[in-house]
This record gives sequence, C-alpha cells and structure tokens, in this order.
Amino acid sequence: MISGLSNKEIQVLAKDGFKLGANSFLSEDSKNLVFLISSATGVKQNYYEDFANWLAEKGYPTFTFDYRGIGKSRPNHLKGLSAKMHEWGKLDLEGMINYVKEQFPNKKLIVIGHSVGGQLFGLTPACQLVDGFIGVGSQMGYWKMWPVSHWPKLLFFWKILIPVLNNLYGYFPAKKIGLFENLPKGVAREWQKWASNSNYLFKYLPEEKMNYEKITKPFLSFSFSDDEFAPKKAVDKLVGYYKNANIKQIHITPASLGVKKLGHFAFFRKKYKENLWQMLLGWVEKNEGL
Repeated sequence: MISGLSNKEIQVLAKDGFKLGANSFLSEDSKNLVFLISSATGVKQNYYEDFANWLAEKGYPTFTFDYRGIGKSRPNHLKGLSAKMHEWGKLDLEGMINYVKEQFPNKKLIVIGHSVGGQLFGLTPACQLVDGFIGVGSQMGYWKMWPVSHWPKLLFFWKILIPVLNNLYGYFPAKKIGLFENLPKGVAREWQKWASNSNYLFKYLPEEKMNYEKITKPFLSFSFSDDEFAPKKAVDKLVGYYKNANIKQIHITPASLGVKKLGHFAFFRKKYKENLWQMLLGWVEKNEGL
C-alpha cells in the first residue's frame, strides 16, 4: 500500500441494525469529497478495491460495502436469511450513506452505483444527503429491454432457473452455475418478480417513483455498447426515472478505447485507470461545486 493510505475493514449498521461488512480507503491528503461504491448484484466489494485505492491515492476518501447476504455481510448459512432486494437500497445503502456523512459531515458525497447499485439509489431517503451520483451500467432489468435474440435465455433464467433452484436450495446458488455470488432466497425472488414486469421495481414499489423524481443533483451515467447485462435501451429507461437530476450520459464502445471488449465489469479494472477512471474523475472535478 502506498505511504499515507490506509485501508481498514469496518462494520456498519444498516437502517434496521443489520451488520454490514465494509471497507474504508483513506488518505492523509484528503480532498473535500468522499465516494461510496454500491455494488452490482452478487458482486463482493473487493472487486472494487483497486478503484477505491486509486480514488484514495487521488485524495478522495472512499468506502465499499457488501449488501446483506453477500461477502462480509453474509451469515454462515444463506438458507433462512430474511432479505429482499429493495432492502439493499432502503436499509443497507441508507445505513452506509448515513455512516459516511457522520464520518465526514463537512465533505461532499458522491455515490457510485454499479448495475443494481444505480437502481437502488433512489430507494433510499438518504439519497437527499448525496451531492452527486454516478451509474456504471445501471439499468432497468425488465427482460424485454434486451435484444430479441437474448429472450429465450432470459426467459429460462427468470422463469425457470431462479424459481426452481431457489426452492430446491432455499437460496439462489448462482456460484454453482458459474454466475456470481449466491443470493438470499428473498432477494432472488424479488429480483425475478421485478424483471418480469415492464415497470420493473416501480410496479411493486410505486410510491418510490417520487423519491427518484426528487433527485436534482448531478448524475453521470456510463453505458457500454457491448454490455450484455445492461443494453443502452435499459440504461436509458432507468435514467429517465431520475428525470429531474442534472444528467450527463456517456456511451462507450470498445473501439474508442482501442480494446476488443468492455462489457459489464471492465470499468473497475485497473487497466482502465488512464481512460475510464480518469473520465469519471474529470466529470467530478468539473462539477467540483456539485
């Protein structure tokens, strides 16, 4: 670790008191801005460690965390854990935002949401404490937002794979089928329900739509032309729910960076620190007042 940087494992309470495993990445040379990274579905916080360290090196305190049921916020046994996807936003992200603001009350706060992290942001009332938001491949998850060629595979995943394996194991064993981290049963069930409706989470949480519309701060959204998890149509649809934010969208092709593939996960890899990471930081510094 670079001299002057400290990486510390911490425990933070969600809004309902659930204990979340988190990490702080701090620098002696601290700027007037702090970042909080909200992960993708089934992705442990350590995936974002290189990026968080880089931000800390630049002088920006940064925090990562695991949602309940994932990584360091996972009990010994997932079976029987009561958890739902909307709680990742309303309880877990809420607790983290409040914690970061308590630690740095005089600093501006930007939340970076990867995939579902960008969907959940508007679910937490604490989003009003945030000064800026960045979505990376954050999308509406309704299956018909994908190209028609993907529909058979998606229907199998949502209509057969999740319900059958969820009931068989008492949780969704994603790792057994080569996907991501295992998910609590209630999380997978709610996710499947959302994805089956054209209004996604807003069909089942209609009152939350107003929270998204209350957000007026700067919002940067990244999408990628070869992202099979977040096609641009689905990203644009989610961005539309943040309609009163000060929105900037950046759509990136692999060719523009001289690479063959980017997809859903490349953004947070260290090899992109000179372009994608710098692009993000350039937007932040341009909006320094937020």
